[in-house]
Amino acid sequence: MRGQVKVRPAGLEDVEGVVKLLEEWFPCPEGGNRRETAVRAIEDDRHKVLVAEVDGGVVGLLEWALFHELHEGSDTATILSLYVAKSHRRIGVGETLVREIVRRAKERV
Repeated sequence: MRGQVKVRPAGLEDVEGVVKLLEEWFPCPEGGNRRETAVRAIEDDRHKVLVAEVDGGVVGLLEWALFHELHEGSDTATILSLYVAKSHRRIGVGETLVREIVRRAKERV
C-alpha cells in the first residue's frame, strides 16, 4: 500500500527528486544541465512549481503560471507542465495536483 499523496510548493530540497522525475520522461540532452534548469524553475517568481510526494519522495510535479489576459481583462492560471512517476500513475497523483492548483488559483484570482 502506498502512502498518502501530499502536495506542496517545490523547494530547493526537491531538486534531485524533480530531476529524477523529469529524466524518467525526457532524458537530458547532451550538454544539458537539468539540475540547473530545475533550480531556476523553482526559484522563478513568474511561475510556480508544486510537487506531489508519497512517503517523502517526489512522485509528481505541476508547473503553473498566473497572468493577466489582455483580451479577457482577467487573471488566468495556466498549467505549463504536469508529470507523474510511472510507479505512481493511476492512483490520483495527477488529479490531486490539478485540484490543488485549482484551489490556489481561486484564492489568487
